[in-house]
Amino acid sequence: MADRTIGWLARNHLDRYRPLLMAMQIGAFLVGCIFYVLMSNPGTFREDVWGGMAYSVPAKFWALLNMSASSMTVVGLAKPVRCRLVMIGAGINCCQYAALAWSVVFSGGDPVIGLYAGIIFLPLNLWLLTEAATYDK
Repeated sequence: MADRTIGWLARNHLDRYRPLLMAMQIGAFLVGCIFYVLMSNPGTFREDVWGGMAYSVPAKFWALLNMSASSMTVVGLAKPVRCRLVMIGAGINCCQYAALAWSVVFSGGDPVIGLYAGIIFLPLNLWLLTEAATYDK
């Protein structure tokens, strides 16, 4: 493997930031668990908060999708790194966060949900997806 380091910019961030990325995904899994429990109560999953497109899918689906994608990513990040699991988990998370941001922007909803999904979580998972796709060990 050739060293592809450009100054301070390392090539493979999966090795370097693996504990941080695992903690981020474990946190996302726990958020999914809390979301699953809270949204089990009738009337808590509302269209005016999540948007019409997200509301058309059951809330438990969103929670289970988040938990399964995050758990796949965590298992993929455990040593040895399994890039395909990381790519699948991060890809599912990217699709979910893009769908949530789209739902808020184009079908009504609380802008905070769209900001968190589209500006914070989507780029982090896109970065994780591209790192796993270009991982060369």
